[in-house]
Amino acid sequence: MPKFYLRPDDKLFDEVALEWAKAIYGDEKDPATNKNQIRNFYDKILEFYDKVYVQKEEFEDVRPFLKMLKSKIEYAKGRKVAKEAFVEFITKGVDSIQTKEDLKNYKLLFEAVIGFFIGIEYDKKNARGSR
Repeated sequence: MPKFYLRPDDKLFDEVALEWAKAIYGDEKDPATNKNQIRNFYDKILEFYDKVYVQKEEFEDVRPFLKMLKSKIEYAKGRKVAKEAFVEFITKGVDSIQTKEDLKNYKLLFEAVIGFFIGIEYDKKNARGSR
């Protein structure tokens, strides 16, 4: 699995995000996590971000609900709509969020991963279509 950290540097939203997108996308033997699941989890992160940064709720009041994402990702894995790499990305992310700044950085990392994921998906579909 790719490395995971939330300290912004010149690699986090670029190389690290790309490696996570590739891992989450999978391959022909282990196809991608359902794109709708990825979007659902990203939407939850956006909801928590909004509560902390826009609605000005205390991070410590939001954190217990953020932790619930770990049970939700396990449920998605049990339904076979989330592959192991995505489960690990969510679990490590939630465990790494200790401050509201961490939440912001995880949101940005997740955003970058989605962008790369969509690009990989597009490239794979076009590669299959040109055969």
